[in-house]
Amino acid sequence: MLIAGGAAALVIVIVLTVVVARALGPHRYLGPLKPLDGAVSAVAFSPDGKLVATASAVGTDTGQVKLWDAENGRPKPRKNSDSQGRIDVPAQVMSLAFSSDGDTLAAGLANGSAHVWSLEEGRSQVIGTPSSPATPTSPVDPYPSYPLPYPSIPLPTPSIPLPFPSGLVPTDLEPDFERSADRPSKAGAPAPLPPKAPEGSAFVAFVGDGEQLAVAAGEKVEVYEVASGKPRQSLDSSGTQVRSVSVADDGKLLAAGRADGSIQVWDLASGRATVTLKGHLDDVGAVAFHPDDELLASGSADGTTRLWKLPAGTETAMLTGHNQEVRSLAFSPNGKALVTGGSKSPVRLWDVGRRTASARLDGHDQGVTSVAYSPDGRTVIAGGTTAHAWLSDVSSLPS
Repeated sequence: MLIAGGAAALVIVIVLTVVVARALGPHRYLGPLKPLDGAVSAVAFSPDGKLVATASAVGTDTGQVKLWDAENGRPKPRKNSDSQGRIDVPAQVMSLAFSSDGDTLAAGLANGSAHVWSLEEGRSQVIGTPSSPATPTSPVDPYPSYPLPYPSIPLPTPSIPLPFPSGLVPTDLEPDFERSADRPSKAGAPAPLPPKAPEGSAFVAFVGDGEQLAVAAGEKVEVYEVASGKPRQSLDSSGTQVRSVSVADDGKLLAAGRADGSIQVWDLASGRATVTLKGHLDDVGAVAFHPDDELLASGSADGTTRLWKLPAGTETAMLTGHNQEVRSLAFSPNGKALVTGGSKSPVRLWDVGRRTASARLDGHDQGVTSVAYSPDGRTVIAGGTTAHAWLSDVSSLPS
């Protein structure tokens, strides 16, 4: 009887292994981009998928953008960079964005300015006025000490100790919210990034065909003409610090995450604020439009990711897979999947249609600051506080 029972249990484990492996599909890390000189604060793919840009902290007051060949993971020098693809900037980089034609790269800096480079022609310019934002003093905790009042959500992938492919484990929810300030840093760790961007930091997003650039800094969003660097439109955030920005693919709407937990959406043609989204309990450090422009995702320091239906601004889902602040998110090109990164190591993938978690990608020892999909949807890049930018093949995961 014992032998029969043991055999039955073994059969069950094998069946579960096959079922889960088939559901999740094979997954492999393509490897980290290195060497990097500090913690990674931002990542971006070029529209053709051939180039990757990363931003790293160099010390506490300066930053560096580095260009990579997405095919082989090697540095890709351009006219603006040195022989290792590096471009030095005078402050830490908070965000990166490529224009739709891939020729122009923009970076939003912690000093409130944006730097723009024409990669083909080698031209560069500074947009906006650099400032000297106050640096948060340590060890002040920037996040309120409240538990997350959200129920656990049943997930489709079981949490069982099975031999999953490299780095891929079934998704599971962490029950306790842990603030960044509570985590000890590891010995020999690279220059740390602040728990959240300093006040007055700039965040960038191209508008439409890339001839205009939205720069969110302080309490307003300015839309600039890229060629001349002149401001064309100013959007007021009503006295609230802007912490993230995204522009819809059709260039009609702009969304800005704010320090008070709200998200403001503007119609760019009229410059009018159309809706204010409220639900988050803390700083909204990440926003992204769905490819059909009718859905918006937001990530917050309250540990949640929320989905909003536009133009009404109705909250349609609250995703609770992170136990610390959600610092970055991105939709897959087909809009079926969402990837999120937070100050706890796992990168999470979500099924947008079902509003459920689908997979977890491990790879960073401490935290993830920025995530992005490749244009073909086959690769996810995640930058972290351990000076690594990991490329992961997710082509066989559910989407």
